[in-house]
Amino acid sequence: KLCEMPKSEKLRGQVKLDPSCTYTKTMNINNSNTEIDCRGAILDGGGVEKVGVYINSKGRPLSNVVVKNCIVRNYTKSGVLITSGLPHYKRSNDHDINYSVSPTRVILDHMNIEGSGSVGVFFHSYVTSSTLSNSTVSLSKGAGIYLEQSSKKNTISNNLIEKNGQWHGPT
Repeated sequence: KLCEMPKSEKLRGQVKLDPSCTYTKTMNINNSNTEIDCRGAILDGGGVEKVGVYINSKGRPLSNVVVKNCIVRNYTKSGVLITSGLPHYKRSNDHDINYSVSPTRVILDHMNIEGSGSVGVFFHSYVTSSTLSNSTVSLSKGAGIYLEQSSKKNTISNNLIEKNGQWHGPT
C-alpha cells in the first residue's frame, strides 16, 4: 500500500515506519538524536524523486542519526545523501568551521539501496564519523558509494556493493 512520508519535523526522536507501506517521497532528516526504523518499508522514488533518504544539517550541527532496515530504490540522484546542504561557495576557508556544521555520527544499517540514477550512498564534504554497515548497494548508474573531499573517519563495513557504474542504466 502507498503511504505518506512523515514531514521532516515529525522525523525526530524514535520513529518507526509501517513495514507494509511503500513511501514515494523523500525522507528528510534535519534533526539530531533521531532514529528511523523502516522495519522493511520501501522508499520508491519511481524515477521521479531525486533523493530517497536526505540527511541535511542545513549548515548547522547535526549528529546521532540512525536510519535502518529500509529498502530505497529508483531515485534519480542518490538513494542516500548525507550533507551540510552548503554549496561550496558558502563554505568557510576554516575546515574546523565546515566540520562543525556538517553531519557527524550518522549510522546507516541494514539498508538495501538500488537503482539510483547517480550515486547509491553519498557522504558529502565534511561528513565525519559516520557508518554504512550490513547493507547492499546495487544498480546505481554512478558509484555505489562516494565519499566527497574532506569527509573523514567514516566506516564502510560488511556491505555488498555490486553492479554499480552503469551510466546508461542497468542491462
